[in-house]
Amino acid sequence: MFDNSLKQIFDLRKQGRLREAYDSLLPLLPQNYPDTKIRISQNKWLAIATMNVLIDLLKYEQSLTPQSSENISYLSNLLSGIDAEDDINAKHRIDRVLKNNNPYISLVNQAYEIPKDGPNNDKAINLLLQFREKAKDNSEDKSIAWRIYYFIKYQLSLPHMAVSKILDLFHLYFNLNFDDRNVRVQILIAALRVIKQLEKNKASYCFNFPSFVKTWGLENLDSSNWERNADGKFKSTAEEVITICAKELAKEKEAPLDLIEYFIPYLKELINRDSSDIWNYLYLSRMLCKLGQNFEAKVNLIKVIKQKLDASWAWTELANLYSEESPQKAIGCYCKALLCKDPEDYKVNIHKNFSEYLFKQNDLRHAKTEYQLFMSLKQNPSEYDYNVTKMDWFVQTETDDNNSQFYEENVTYADEILFEDLPNILGVVGPSGHYFNEIKKKHVYFQIIYIKLKTDSNDKISFPFEIKNKLNKEKDSLLKEGDCIHIKGELGPNYKFNIYTIKKCNDSTSVFDPEIGIIDHINKEKELVHIIISKKYSLTVPMKQLKNVKLKQGTAIKMHISYSYTKENEKRLNLVKNLGSVDIKEAPSELWCRFNGCLSCVPEMGFGFVDNVFFQKSLLVAADKEDGDFVSGIAVLSFNKKKGRWGYIAVTID
Repeated sequence: MFDNSLKQIFDLRKQGRLREAYDSLLPLLPQNYPDTKIRISQNKWLAIATMNVLIDLLKYEQSLTPQSSENISYLSNLLSGIDAEDDINAKHRIDRVLKNNNPYISLVNQAYEIPKDGPNNDKAINLLLQFREKAKDNSEDKSIAWRIYYFIKYQLSLPHMAVSKILDLFHLYFNLNFDDRNVRVQILIAALRVIKQLEKNKASYCFNFPSFVKTWGLENLDSSNWERNADGKFKSTAEEVITICAKELAKEKEAPLDLIEYFIPYLKELINRDSSDIWNYLYLSRMLCKLGQNFEAKVNLIKVIKQKLDASWAWTELANLYSEESPQKAIGCYCKALLCKDPEDYKVNIHKNFSEYLFKQNDLRHAKTEYQLFMSLKQNPSEYDYNVTKMDWFVQTETDDNNSQFYEENVTYADEILFEDLPNILGVVGPSGHYFNEIKKKHVYFQIIYIKLKTDSNDKISFPFEIKNKLNKEKDSLLKEGDCIHIKGELGPNYKFNIYTIKKCNDSTSVFDPEIGIIDHINKEKELVHIIISKKYSLTVPMKQLKNVKLKQGTAIKMHISYSYTKENEKRLNLVKNLGSVDIKEAPSELWCRFNGCLSCVPEMGFGFVDNVFFQKSLLVAADKEDGDFVSGIAVLSFNKKKGRWGYIAVTID
């Protein structure tokens, strides 16, 4: 409330009688002021009167020569008792006055004189820290954080950055007290650049990046941190940070469990946003394994193996996950690893680990064979390795030259892991072929396979999916064209179908349902025929594939059709077999219609219409029809690209 006592204080201040104004103000202040603060939002006029009088007194004290630091300190303390959080202008005014009255402000001014983009940001940081310590004032903490960022940015431009100094500054950063999102994100980006530079230089370092990121707090990420660049080629800040931390925690043998538990939800979120990076599944699997969550670890590792079927290391990891639960499957995984196409020197330790596992399973014969294979491949066997060969069980056990037959007998247990929950897919073998790979400079052999693949319920397509199953060499497959088969596999990224097993079967069900299409356009120059199947599907076929068909508009053809995907991931229909022409009445009713009516011709153009049926000039000339003539006949479905709509085009006139 603005009463007479406050009016008197404002009048005295206006008259320049500051001491009298101050004396009149003191009785109005609350007890224990300035510890008991005056809030502008609660007692506006008292707070403003106090602020104005104290600021004027401070200006007066500063104008004296010499100044009384004791008086300035006393008045500054009183001024700090005003809570101006709800009045931004008053708060800035008070903060500015208090800061300018700080005897250590010269340290801040010296720091600001040092260029941000120069090499001396550590000196600026030290000056600001001195101010912080001596003035007991953390108002410059935001500036210190920015200076830390600029110091690291400069160091990254040098051939050898001061790693220990950077790590000290990161420690300092986490002890600062400020709230500014921009500098917080820039510090994270700087730390990311530091760890990437260290990895690039293969430098030995003690920067625990996952611990840094946890302290920084991934909960501070927002949608902008997840955004990739315009073309989407480069990962976002969030993706890079989470991936590097996950990789580090997956690799570290003694990774702290609390760190793993902290990062797993963020890694799962990353996978949900982009499931194309299989290595994130591997990191997740390894982290889950460290937590003892073997079932979920196996689920994620299997996703990796499905994309890396010939990676011996991946099968070995899966063997370890099954080692306690299912020895049979674990042995199958070891066998699968040793049958992979990796060079033999990659498999040295797999032989040793497999030998030790077989020994625990009391399969001494195969365990000894594996150990002998390990010894023959290892370049410098240790004393421990030789001591094993002197043990009683090793000496007394008979062995084989190799375990090849043992591998073949057990590898099926590994294969079953990949597809045990997958249904059998019916298929039929098509023709074989080959092409020359210009990059690898070699012939690539393949066999076409058609499978009955379930599709989206909204897609009524009944055509089988066409796969090119690559062969190691010509005639590598025991399958012949026309063989009925059962396949286990699934679609991967970019519509690539991964085949896990192929078995002959006696299923008499055909994967092909005969389709009937109608020729709606012929390009004689390019020798191509366009066939329409429905408003959604059509295909273009070379004339040579339709030798037993009369090539003219309106011819109905029965066919076996498959579909595949282009490099641009667009669905494409392929003619598998031409079953000959049929009466147009056998074609779906939406593809054709009968028409009758009076012809309406466009003058000087020669073409005409009957309702939505279009008549080409050549057809009208051949039938000797003119404007106004009554006509009837058959038309087929056609799409008008210029008008962007469907209609019909006449193909015969009765």
